[in-house]
Amino acid sequence: MNNGINPNNLWDKSKDILTMLVIPALVWVFSVSGSLKEQEIVLKQILISISEKSEKISNLEKSEREMAIKMGKLETRLDAITGKQDEINDMLRHLSNNTLP
Repeated sequence: MNNGINPNNLWDKSKDILTMLVIPALVWVFSVSGSLKEQEIVLKQILISISEKSEKISNLEKSEREMAIKMGKLETRLDAITGKQDEINDMLRHLSNNTLP
């Protein structure tokens, strides 16, 4: 009762079919794995770049706050100088009015 199927032929055909399926699958797995590694490296570089840029932005924001404080102090001093100048102008007018014959 052989039914015309030789176990050796069946095993050979099974090996051939498995080989045709497994080898391309392995190639695909290694290809995807390599691609994922490359993307991981690129992603790490992007994250480092983002971190550096975030630090630079923080430093710029700090500098901006410091400059705003300095500008406020300068405006206060300028207002004080302007007030003193107005007082001096008033004194000069008063003196010139008193000395006129």
